[in-house]
Amino acid sequence: MDMVWFRWSLLSLAVVVSTAGPALAERPRGTYIPIDESMADVRYVDDTVITPQGHGGSHILYLNRCRGGETFSPGFNDSRQNRSSIIDRSYTLPEYPYGDASFEQVATCVRQLMAPFNIQVVTEDPGQTPHHEAVVCGKPTDLGMQNGVGGVAPFSCGVIENSITYTFAEVYGGQTRFICETIAQEAAHGWGLDHEYLCEDPMTYLSGCGPKSYQDIDARCGEFSARNCQCGGATQNSFRRIAAVFGTADPTPPSVTITEPANNATVDPGFVVRADITDDQGIGSASLYVDDNLVLSLSEPPFVFNAPNDLADGDHKVEIVATDSFGAEARDSIFVIVGEPCSSASDCEDGEVCVDGRCVAGPGTPGGLGEACESGADCASGLCGSDSSGNKVCTEPCDPAANACPGGFECRSAGEAGGVCWPGAGGGGGGCGCTLGRAGDDTGGPLGLLGLIGAVGLALVRRRR
Repeated sequence: MDMVWFRWSLLSLAVVVSTAGPALAERPRGTYIPIDESMADVRYVDDTVITPQGHGGSHILYLNRCRGGETFSPGFNDSRQNRSSIIDRSYTLPEYPYGDASFEQVATCVRQLMAPFNIQVVTEDPGQTPHHEAVVCGKPTDLGMQNGVGGVAPFSCGVIENSITYTFAEVYGGQTRFICETIAQEAAHGWGLDHEYLCEDPMTYLSGCGPKSYQDIDARCGEFSARNCQCGGATQNSFRRIAAVFGTADPTPPSVTITEPANNATVDPGFVVRADITDDQGIGSASLYVDDNLVLSLSEPPFVFNAPNDLADGDHKVEIVATDSFGAEARDSIFVIVGEPCSSASDCEDGEVCVDGRCVAGPGTPGGLGEACESGADCASGLCGSDSSGNKVCTEPCDPAANACPGGFECRSAGEAGGVCWPGAGGGGGGCGCTLGRAGDDTGGPLGLLGLIGAVGLALVRRRR
């Protein structure tokens, strides 16, 4: 195939795509320009498998917003020197025009798309450190190209080290998701990926199926119809190809903190629950549970919930469970009191005692405070403690500063994590400044509580939902 003809046929296709009709004109598409193979660091030669396993080159993707204007010159691809093989003279691109908040949204979106892989997405220039560069600014005419092109990248059947790709942010009018997905497509062209005839993948020209992400699917190549792939074979798996080059990332659980209401707060039915949830890979869902019953799940911030309006008076467990986009899970829980708080067992039902203003199952009742247990599942509180002598009893969270455990128990301090009621002298005291850590629960599933409390070395295992 004549390389020059193929270059401009692809650019012409991109223009036709963006002007073929109202539906298509809403979203310009990117393209790629094949380069001489001698200018590429070829990393795969097989139809579907990239070699060698584990990429020896850069794992940095720099998002360049052209702050103050940025000049690019023709030549061998080198992001460190702003040299690009797909331009024929020097061009200066204007700065990303939509402001800091918009660009941060773009960067967050790109990080989420790249999160499955060992790729570091940065917004500060790495300088002379080897890196792949996604230029995110300007219009195609600023680079000497025709109107309607959403982005452009060099392309070979392999990874182009220190490649520069372009996403023309201004043709999208500040639509950050479209800008983000174009960056993902153009960057991957620099890593040897072809277009795919699969709407859910950023390597596609198709639209109308919602947000895109790299799919672990053997998809046909093509733009608006299926074809064989430019580098051989009938299909391409974008997820596996990128993972084979860069490796996969180790998912970390989200950070979850219930910010409202406070622990042991007195509230009305229907009270508001707010949570601060962050994750470097993007939040998949956040769910509110009250007394281990699912109330509502949300997929995007703000993570603000309302508890049920029909909650009975008394104490209730409130829990937020968050998962990231790859299933890693974390949770935070508190207790609240609906109605007037108790001050003693006389304010509670028979068999209950008062702990921190809430009525809980007391000694002598199944799963009650101080009753023998083997795991959190045996306790009404879901919390089974064991001391250094092997004694295991059901316990309850408490506030060490309030000294609010009933007679025969004391609230043992556990540092920032609060404390627990443990059989002792009688109704208070005993702070030791210890902390609570995390460990697997009795079923080996989600995390439960574990800690060393004072001299007794109390270990806590929380019941699973």
